[in-house]
Amino acid sequence: MSKIAREEGLAFSGGARVAAATEARRADAAARRELLADEALDGALGQVSRTAGAESARDARDHATAARALTEVHARVAELARQTGTGSRGGSMLDRLADALLAPDGGGG
Repeated sequence: MSKIAREEGLAFSGGARVAAATEARRADAAARRELLADEALDGALGQVSRTAGAESARDARDHATAARALTEVHARVAELARQTGTGSRGGSMLDRLADALLAPDGGGG
């Protein structure tokens, strides 16, 4: 307990409940990050397919720009999940490759 809280007569209780609630919140955030990464990748793939069928060069550029932005969102969210240890392991072939390359042993096994 902090000195200030003790001086004010405050006590912290419910440690186990707080820990469980914190862990539930972390798990929920991890699931939401994984969903966001999946949706960003799906959106990027959709934009790439629209690029090929664009009616003008400007439309193609706009779809390509959107695809790039969504790909960056996917990469950043996936990296955050890896850094926090909450990412999916064993998802797509590319996810497994990235997991192997980023492993602490340098992908050596």
